[in-house]
Amino acid sequence: MSLFSNLFSGKNQDTFASKQTRLEQLEKKALEALDRGDSEPAFLLGNTFNDVDDPLYVKNPPYDVCKHNTVKARYWLEKAVSCNNPDAMVVMGVAYCEGGGMVARDFKYGLELLKKAKSIGTNPPQMANIAIMSVAGNFFKNGFA
Repeated sequence: MSLFSNLFSGKNQDTFASKQTRLEQLEKKALEALDRGDSEPAFLLGNTFNDVDDPLYVKNPPYDVCKHNTVKARYWLEKAVSCNNPDAMVVMGVAYCEGGGMVARDFKYGLELLKKAKSIGTNPPQMANIAIMSVAGNFFKNGFA
């Protein structure tokens, strides 16, 4: 059962105020989890904020209140990385290798994150390898600029 499964219930959850309150509660729970050494809620928040808002891709509760926001995505993913969350390391590693919306390009640091994620182990297990091969392929295809 999810940490957040029973957090949200009731009616009228579609108003801006209720969404804001739900988001504040979700972020508070993620901070509390970090204090306990659990980086998974921070990773999930960051990863969901990193997902673009698309009517064909429905974000599941309680993360349906996380609209695309690269600043919040970076904040939560970096919190998870600082707690050695390998899945967050993959997301941030690729982001640093590619540069763009969330972070400035830093291929060396991005590759370090991906290698560290590989050494810790990701879910699914080959995710770090796939990311390393992808960024390496792009490096050789497009050059390092």
